[in-house]
Amino acid sequence: MRPLSLDFIGRRRSRSRRLIIMSLLSGLSALAVSLALSYKQSAKEVNALADELRKRDDTSRQVKPPPLTLQQLEVEQASSKEAMAVVGKLSTPWDALFRIFESIVDEDTVLLALDPQPVNGEIQVTAESRNFPAMLAYVKRLRESPSLRDVYVSSHEVQQQDPQHPVRFVINARWDTTVTAENASKRR
Repeated sequence: MRPLSLDFIGRRRSRSRRLIIMSLLSGLSALAVSLALSYKQSAKEVNALADELRKRDDTSRQVKPPPLTLQQLEVEQASSKEAMAVVGKLSTPWDALFRIFESIVDEDTVLLALDPQPVNGEIQVTAESRNFPAMLAYVKRLRESPSLRDVYVSSHEVQQQDPQHPVRFVINARWDTTVTAENASKRR
């Protein structure tokens, strides 16, 4: 006869193994179902948010900005004027302007500042002369320039603190930007 092998402990192991494996499998399937449901819910929320965002984007494109108030309109116009003035100063033909004043060089007069207003076609010149006759001679030469019109002294002041008492003065003129210094020298 053959020996009989009875292993009561081994059977328990196989049953408990089966139970453990079954428990793990059921837990994993429950986790997979839970994840699938969670993913489906998240996808719905994302789609709803995307639709809402598209609707807001469409309505924001359709909404016209409110009309400007009178005060806002004035601010916009002032800002526009300032921008045009800056563009005008940047586009000033400085080379031609400097040639005009270099052609009127004088030992008795020193040019201190040039302030062109291209929008108006005007220029303001600040200079200093040794005396009144030198100032008047400088103004006369500026009046003879074909590029400048309506030349006049708008203010003058004798510098009392300086021992030589020079005359500081401001000249205003209209500047013809179409006449360059080269054309002016050809006309003379």
